[in-house]
Amino acid sequence: MEDQPISSLAQLHSTLVVQLGAAHVGFEAGPFRAHITLGRSRRDATSAQSEDMFNAIAHRAGLAGKDRAVEAAACNEVTLMQSDLRPTGPIYTALHRARLGGTP
Repeated sequence: MEDQPISSLAQLHSTLVVQLGAAHVGFEAGPFRAHITLGRSRRDATSAQSEDMFNAIAHRAGLAGKDRAVEAAACNEVTLMQSDLRPTGPIYTALHRARLGGTP
């Protein structure tokens, strides 16, 4: 993932940390690592099942057999998600959505 303009994702993260703290919203603190989760294996998945999932995602994204480079994509919204990881699978809940670029 390319951070364009440089450090914009880190600046967004810093702003979110300040805003969440001011609103007394609990969140997982730690080093910031920008990422996009395309798939998550179950905890009891075999390595073959995890590899099958990876291959299916890579094929669908057009990454099969390539150097895994991904085309740039515009992001105009950020969604604050809550992840509740359970043995039966994760439950994701959207807590808040915010438009980027100053659009309300």
